[in-house]
Amino acid sequence: MMNIIIDGNYIFHKTFSLFVKMYRDKEQDPCELLLKTSEQNRVMHKFVTDMCASINRFKDVQKVVIVFDSHSWRYRIFDNYKYALTRVREPHFQYFLEILDRIEALLKNKGFIVSRMDGMEGDDFMYFWAYYFDSVMNEQAVIITSDSDIRQLITPKISVYGNNSKYVKMYCHSQSADFWENYFDGDMEVETVEPMKILLSKAILGDGSDNVPKYFAGFGEVAFDNYFNFVLEHYNLVRNDYVEDVVGERNVKGWARFIVMTIGQFNEKYFVKVDTKEYDELVEKLRTNIHLTWLHMNIYDETIPEFIQKITEHLVDVKDKFSYKLPYKVEHIINTLIK
Repeated sequence: MMNIIIDGNYIFHKTFSLFVKMYRDKEQDPCELLLKTSEQNRVMHKFVTDMCASINRFKDVQKVVIVFDSHSWRYRIFDNYKYALTRVREPHFQYFLEILDRIEALLKNKGFIVSRMDGMEGDDFMYFWAYYFDSVMNEQAVIITSDSDIRQLITPKISVYGNNSKYVKMYCHSQSADFWENYFDGDMEVETVEPMKILLSKAILGDGSDNVPKYFAGFGEVAFDNYFNFVLEHYNLVRNDYVEDVVGERNVKGWARFIVMTIGQFNEKYFVKVDTKEYDELVEKLRTNIHLTWLHMNIYDETIPEFIQKITEHLVDVKDKFSYKLPYKVEHIINTLIK
């Protein structure tokens, strides 16, 4: 059986933006149109259509979880987090939230598992649900998203179905590549992913889309690829525990120290002497980057321990509410969702 975790925010952002662009192309005011319930229903209809089309690519679906963003806890540790995305709110943003609330209520009413909580991003819920299906239930799950960051969650049981506007591709662990090749009978491009490479790249190169900076001048994608190969060659890198043997700490600060040490070993241009002000400042900056970009229990334990209990209670409350069966035609479910 297959479980599906849907990045609802991605599908809704894409849908809403499509309608706003359509209005502007016709020189119409988005606010005037989105004020109408009938127009909001059109947006919701498109959201449901795209959601069902993605789900319909998979057989024997057991559970479907849809996650949405709320105001992120990450602003606590970095004021300019996603600054480029949030510094300006267009007038029609109020309708974005209004329709999103309606979609959430609609999906819950129809029995879908919906995860949305103040302080948590959809990414956080994707991590917790992936952890639940993988480590607790020992079940397979597919995350449907266009966000490349989510590939850090890939394991032999957790895969990512990338469905942005340019391509559709299955991202998976090397141990499950044959399974997916056979599953789609060669009708889907399958790409294996090394999750640790994504984690280290985010910490070192930053993330311009989220306004997360990088701190190694002149260190780009090519240099990072060479660095990562260097790390693989010299260190038996394991995500959770190996770093403790190298730097004496298993926590986020330990990973920051590991990065500073290994980049200095890779290229002496970036060597920073331990126990200096420059070293301490660089470790702290990298530690912040890790907090902002990694999805891992160590991060939540250090930054938002008060949320762990809330999330656990949410998962326990909703995990058995719905066993999903998709109708033969997508139109059937659309008609039952939106009257």
